[in-house]
Amino acid sequence: LGDQDTVLLRQATAGQAAENLALYQGLFTAGRATKLDVLQVQVALTQAQLDVRTAQNTVVTDRKKLSLATGWPLEKQYSVADSPLPDLPALGTEEALKAAFQNRSELLTLQQDIGAAEIALLLQKSQSLPVVSLKASGGVGQDWTANTTQGAFTAGVSIALPPIYDGGLQNAQVQQAADQVAAYKVQQAQQGQSITIDVGNALFGVVDARERNALAGLNVQQAQGQYELEKAKLSAGSGTTLVVLTA
Repeated sequence: LGDQDTVLLRQATAGQAAENLALYQGLFTAGRATKLDVLQVQVALTQAQLDVRTAQNTVVTDRKKLSLATGWPLEKQYSVADSPLPDLPALGTEEALKAAFQNRSELLTLQQDIGAAEIALLLQKSQSLPVVSLKASGGVGQDWTANTTQGAFTAGVSIALPPIYDGGLQNAQVQQAADQVAAYKVQQAQQGQSITIDVGNALFGVVDARERNALAGLNVQQAQGQYELEKAKLSAGSGTTLVVLTA
């Protein structure tokens, strides 16, 4: 969009330079300008025409880059239209941070890692405790001779004890699992701080960009007013073409 506007600006500058050249050629014919004046205006016109070609080539390159990013054929011809900024609801820091903490994939992944590490820690701790197992079974027996049935029920208890001496291996494995949980929580805290900084910078960038956009609009209005003033001075004979071109 900016390069398209630059093309229009360069074309307007070249058109004004062409008019200026015609003016000085007329003044030279009337003996009111020198050959050097005409030559300087010709140089300005040539430079303006070169600037137009450069700006047009930049737009062609932009179009190809945009087509490549969009997945269109590089030879596709189109122009880009500007649109006003949409009216967006105001977003405060607290709301933005709340949304970030709920949606950022980094934090969600760390939450899953912490949950898995805590389960692994519990399992590791359970291996150092006795395990009691209860087993029971029931059934029915048929005595075909006496034509009777009998119920049968058995039950048993088994206890698995951890090794009495393992050289501290079990405690080391529990500590390693606990350290993993702590490491994930440190990463979670650091990631939260990083997200807080990112959100603050992004919000500042949005506010700053909107304020700069408003300032740019005021600058355009000021430049337009200055341009109109210089054109009026030129029409009244109290200004120069160079000042109008500058405006």
